[in-house]
Amino acid sequence: MAQERKKNRQQQTEAQRLAHRDAVIEHSDNKFVAELTKNMDAFIYTKDFYVALYKQLESGMTSIEAYESLGFDTKKLGKNCAQSAAKRARQKAKNGEFEPKAENYDGSIPIEEMPEMSLEEKVAYQEARIRYLEDYVEFQKNAFYTGGDILILQRQEVKEDKLFMAYDYISRGKAKENGYTNTRVFKMFGVSSTGYYNYVSRREDRDGKQATKEMDESHVIQCFKKIIKTLGFVPGKRTFRRHMFRRFNYNISVSRASGIMKKMQITAQLPKRMHTRDRQPTIMSAWQSLISLTAISSWE
Repeated sequence: MAQERKKNRQQQTEAQRLAHRDAVIEHSDNKFVAELTKNMDAFIYTKDFYVALYKQLESGMTSIEAYESLGFDTKKLGKNCAQSAAKRARQKAKNGEFEPKAENYDGSIPIEEMPEMSLEEKVAYQEARIRYLEDYVEFQKNAFYTGGDILILQRQEVKEDKLFMAYDYISRGKAKENGYTNTRVFKMFGVSSTGYYNYVSRREDRDGKQATKEMDESHVIQCFKKIIKTLGFVPGKRTFRRHMFRRFNYNISVSRASGIMKKMQITAQLPKRMHTRDRQPTIMSAWQSLISLTAISSWE
């Protein structure tokens, strides 16, 4: 029994880690994200991110409020991401990394999308913005017209596969060699960050993590079906959670139970209590019962 509980805890921890990675990938299109780490479970932010975050903190926002104001959802990513980013931003400010110099900015987004700046900061940021746009134009020329960097374009069988071309360019080290961030590579190939990282996740599937996640989800769905058949109706997410723990010794959060229900396309439909023994069920309740029984029987 102890070994089984330990195994369930390990499975739950793995599921939580995979859920966090999915949330990170989901936010990879954020304008303040340069790229993701190798395991795709953490962000590598742009310089502009820390400048913007510190500006929001100085305006009186909490770390969570400031983080969310820049487009990050702490409910999915967790509060630790906001707090660690705020701590790093304050440390950078102490180190003098936010002085109004062009080299302290990326210039990857228009100045209108940055928090309020002083006149000196605006001038320095515009210089960084011009440099960024010049590098971007030069990057496109090197990528498409010299023929030296992207030999993949000559392969007819994958000529239209933009995701593969971006993956090939980055994995061969050409982006790093030329000093280009992944974000610039995505823009050049016309792919989204989220689409790219999902593609990499499916392609590489490090240590079979994606397969583990799918297997765990399949196990939960099968348990949900057994619970429905036992009860004779579709319970609510909290009832599912209680039965999962009591019957299968499996801890599942209310939010995840709700997500599984959406994936199964089922909604809670508790049976109405009869006030008298002689009362006959209405046509509507009979029809709902027929639909539920039909849905349940189709799973067998």
